[in-house]
Amino acid sequence: MGLGQGAYTVNGSSNSATLYSNYYFKDVVGRTFNFNAGSSNRITVDLVHKGLIIQSVVSTWTIDAGSSKTVKIKESDLDGKATDANYYFRFNSNPLGNRYSISGTFK
Repeated sequence: MGLGQGAYTVNGSSNSATLYSNYYFKDVVGRTFNFNAGSSNRITVDLVHKGLIIQSVVSTWTIDAGSSKTVKIKESDLDGKATDANYYFRFNSNPLGNRYSISGTFK
């Protein structure tokens, strides 16, 4: 589901489990995320391509605890996957298994 130019809000926390965005995004190139890591632990943000059968991580960013990261997604961030395909975000603590929180927007 593409959201056009509207903003998608991210806000979640976990004791150790992986969190995912609730939507599949199309036309991610040129859109910007601004994600904030909570103060507990740093987090890893993966941009995942959802194929018909296989889902694959195309880009990964790390955000230190208590910090934020703003990224404008480029075509090179898609690792050769189609620009009009479905993508979603996956969040984890870094290292895995720790509690963490994430907030921010994708617009």
